Amino acid sequence: MCIYFVHDSYLNYNSQEHIIPQALGGIKELPKGFVSDEFNNSISSFEGQVIRNSIIAAPREFEGPGKKGSLSPRHAKKSIIILAENLAEGKPFALGYIQKGDYFQIDHLILNTTSNTISFSTNSGEENIKSLIEKFLTLCSSPENLRLKVVVKDELPQHLILFGIYEGYALFFKNTLNTLNLSPELLLRISEANLNSSPQKEDHYFKFTRDYRFDTSDTRLWGKIAFNYLSYLMG
Repeated sequence: MCIYFVHDSYLNYNSQEHIIPQALGGIKELPKGFVSDEFNNSISSFEGQVIRNSIIAAPREFEGPGKKGSLSPRHAKKSIIILAENLAEGKPFALGYIQKGDYFQIDHLILNTTSNTISFSTNSGEENIKSLIEKFLTLCSSPENLRLKVVVKDELPQHLILFGIYEGYALFFKNTLNTLNLSPELLLRISEANLNSSPQKEDHYFKFTRDYRFDTSDTRLWGKIAFNYLSYLMG
């Protein structure tokens, strides 16, 4: 019988429940038959959001554990994509992620809705910037393969939009007052843009702020861990 779905019948028990989530370094598991697959499926999205976006994400992004609780640098956890201040002259903002306490820029476009210009920003060591641009625009040409997400950041000037593509997401960082809407049609227009590239090495220095959510509903995860442990002790 599932310790959570106690009134439900015909449940499946194909996997074992970690007492502490594996993403947080948990190793010990409850015996098979304690927690149903149906319960795990119902809570996995919520649990992932807490682990990725609550204050508990901070030590993971700076120290670990990483993927499946591993402490190996190869499995170090990356943060969500965040906006950073780029201290290099003429490039005030950038998009990237935190991993092991360092900031890594991702390739992205800077859209200026006042001058109607688009520029490509990269911190890649690759010499052939033209190929990076072509790869980025090719991704834009298939919006059906991307999940669109707008991130409001009012520290951005109203006329600037930073647009990045990362792990299947098209991420649109903009000021509240900017009225340009992210849509599949816009991505197709961007894919046809003529971006000139003149490869040159630049120095990038970033200052970033990472926002973590604090929601009382997150305590459900701590309650689940406690209940798992009590169930383990009582058998």
